Amino acid sequence: MPLYTFQHPETEEIIEVIQRMGDLHSYSDEKGVTWSRVFTKPQAALNTRISSTDPKEFVDKTRGKNYSVGQLWDMSAELSEKRAGRSGQDEVRVKAENKYEEKTKKKHPHAKKTTSILI
Repeated sequence: MPLYTFQHPETEEIIEVIQRMGDLHSYSDEKGVTWSRVFTKPQAALNTRISSTDPKEFVDKTRGKNYSVGQLWDMSAELSEKRAGRSGQDEVRVKAENKYEEKTKKKHPHAKKTTSILI
């Protein structure tokens, strides 16, 4: 059952009372003093996490939020780190780098450098 908040009219003491949703939301103490109901802003959050594997979800959840380009890059980098942490490499990044290399015949400028050791 939900909690409802009431404030004493003189002492301004605040209490929470459990009541049914269908009840008349008022409270009177044992002295007969009727307390005032306090209305508060609900603390609700919808799903704010973005899946690291679904590019469409990234676009949908960031569309119209007025993020700067830098903020979007930071969010994208966090998701890339999550993907790399799971499988050892970020498969989305690898796919994008390969696509870039096929199209331009050049190594992607952000591709991780690999070094070979000759013995």
